[in-house]
Parts: sequence; structure tokens; C-alpha cells
Amino acid sequence: MMKNNSGVTLISLIITIITFLIIIAITIDYGVSTLHDATNDKFEAELSLVQEAVIQKYSLMKTLKKDGKIASRISSNTAFESDSQRPEELIGTRIASTQTLTANDFTTFLMDYSNPDTMTYEQYYYLLEQTDLEKLGIEKSDTAPTEASEKSERSYIVNYYTGEVFDIANKKYYKTDTNPTQNSIYLPGTTHSDGDEINYNFSDD
Repeated sequence: MMKNNSGVTLISLIITIITFLIIIAITIDYGVSTLHDATNDKFEAELSLVQEAVIQKYSLMKTLKKDGKIASRISSNTAFESDSQRPEELIGTRIASTQTLTANDFTTFLMDYSNPDTMTYEQYYYLLEQTDLEKLGIEKSDTAPTEASEKSERSYIVNYYTGEVFDIANKKYYKTDTNPTQNSIYLPGTTHSDGDEINYNFSDD
């Protein structure tokens, strides 16, 4: 009888240990998942904030009737001070080549660079770094640094014309439309498909 009791006690102990291990594993997984979701939500919020700032700047430029047209082709990336004809609302370093876009892992951009002679300033993509974000009224994020963000301090590639915003460090992309035409930032947005893409609905009405 003592032998049977010892056997039952040992089995109970093993079951208890296994149960505790399962509970601990679930708790740790939930905690990591919650932390990841919170960090991801913070990145998403900042991405949305940048897009709203870009839309506001572009809308202001159009309200002031500044067309931002380029007289001749410019092949090099130029900062604001060097672009004498660029409207002051277009903040950042203008990206003159798609190679710069792909070098930063931005491969799904909407604007076509095949005929840059006819592109206006707002149709180019712009690199926004910390000082540019501050000019847009966006303060430095207090998000804990990740491996990706350590390599690239809060920087974005944006397009004032289409409303696209790409977070370089976290590879997140927001856009307003899949087929840019004339004032595409004011066209209805595409269907929301996943967490890395959001669409705003604007119209001229």
C-alpha cells in the first residue's frame, strides 16, 4: 500500500510540474506578445503622424498655389537649401534616384521615375531625418531602441504627391492610393489590407 501511495504521489508531482511549466510558458509568451504589440502600435502611431504632417504640408502648398515645377532635370539628391525653386512646404532631402529607395528596402513605391524631366518637386520621394521631422512638428520618439532603429534613427521616405510614408527602420509602409494620377492624395484610398498599410480617404468635394 505504501508503494502504491508513493507511485501516486510521484505521478501527481510530475503532473503538477508539467502544469506549472505550461502556465509559465503561456505567461511568458503572452508578455512578449503584449510588449511587441505595444511597440508596434507606437511605430504605427508615429507613421500615421508623419503621414498626416505630409498631407498637411502638401495641402498648404496647394492652397498657396505653389506648383513646385522643376525647370530642368536634376540627377542628384538635394537638401532643401540647394533646391532654390522648391516650395518651402516640401521639407527633407529630395531623392533623385530610385536606387536610393531600393537601397533602403523601399521597393513598392508608386511614383514612376522613368521620365524625371516632367516630374514636379512634390512628385519626388523625400528622405525625412530627425531634424526634418522636427520641422514638421514631430518630436523625437521615446520608443525604446530596437536593433533596426539603432541602425537608422527615426527616418522616413515620404511622397508629398501620393501621401506615401515608409518607415526605414521598421519597414512599415502607409499609402493613400495604388494608382496615382493628378492630385492623387485627394483620391479615395485603397482597401485596408494589413497592419503595415493604412489608407486615408480624401476627396475634392
